[in-house]
Amino acid sequence: MKRILLFECFSYGHSVNSLLLLLNSAALRALCHRGGWQITILVSERVAEQIEAACRPHNPVLTLKKFPTLHNITSWHSRFIVTLYLVRELLSARYSRILLLEGDIHVVFAPLIRMFAHRSELLYIIFRPIMCYKEQNYPMHLYKGAAYFRPLVKNYIAILFYRMRLINGFIFEDAGAVDWCRRRHIKAERLSIPGVFCSLRSKTKSPFIRFTLYGVISEAKSASSILQAWAALDLELKTRARLQIKGRILERDAAVIRECMDSINDTSIEWYDEFISNQAVEDLLANSDVVLLLYSPIHVGCSGVLTQAASTATPVLAVNMGWIGYTVKHYQLGQVVDALDHITIKDALESCISQGVSFNTDKARQFAGIYDAAAYGNAFVNIICHGAT
Repeated sequence: MKRILLFECFSYGHSVNSLLLLLNSAALRALCHRGGWQITILVSERVAEQIEAACRPHNPVLTLKKFPTLHNITSWHSRFIVTLYLVRELLSARYSRILLLEGDIHVVFAPLIRMFAHRSELLYIIFRPIMCYKEQNYPMHLYKGAAYFRPLVKNYIAILFYRMRLINGFIFEDAGAVDWCRRRHIKAERLSIPGVFCSLRSKTKSPFIRFTLYGVISEAKSASSILQAWAALDLELKTRARLQIKGRILERDAAVIRECMDSINDTSIEWYDEFISNQAVEDLLANSDVVLLLYSPIHVGCSGVLTQAASTATPVLAVNMGWIGYTVKHYQLGQVVDALDHITIKDALESCISQGVSFNTDKARQFAGIYDAAAYGNAFVNIICHGAT
């Protein structure tokens, strides 16, 4: 029997939702029941609870293993700790193939992982278009300092480790990154990661234009800059709008965001600091007119919120960079802005209130079709069976 290990280090966000979609997919169930594969998932305790509730009844042959939930997974200390949990699992069992979801977080520790992976094929799932800014015409002037050099250095470390045979292949969200790799004879595959799509419902009527920031509330999503921009809005325009901020605040940013919120104390802002379930997201989007995707320059990867907004025909006000900026412009899903400071964001909000936001329903439907859950399951199973081609 062939054994495969799926390792997910995050405990929140669209990557976890996509993992749940994969585990519930018909393709993966067929692989387990008829294909003779044994699937082991190593995740945090928080994600394990979601898998037990949502996936185990549909696919009881899955083996679930867990490690303690770490709140700041992006810190180097936490990355090293979760890598040690992975090493512990590799010492306890042998696997034919190991897939590291969000593998760019672990790429620096590839030599350590390779040392204990024995003869297993090690594949890195990297949902970031960090190899193809030039090919995708991304606005390079937005990438300054660490926001540009950090992913670039990680890029070349990954390529070096591939040449040294520490990594066997990469799987990217972005087609341009796959082409970039293949032209350089690097094994790579594309995997379109879906969001948890919401049903298309009629918008509730409101006398206000409702802007919504939801999901994990963090400085990476320009939370405090959005609050400062809202406080500086033209008073007449503000009477026509409302801001909804709903979702759990990321622990490392909580002090900054709460201090900013307390200093503003604006009745036109609705605040809900709790986890938002998928069902609650459907209700939220039915009561939203514009979704805010104003990520900081350091975020160049994909966004589950964008797929949810597109599937409910909700326009977005998004950052003009990376995969998000490219996708919003290409599929005409809303308006883009250089989200570098609260003044720029304020001008964009005022433009949305006074002029509205354009949205192409047909292209949104086309975009949602690419990120289909069934197609995602089939593509992932193909990678499990054959690796990166």
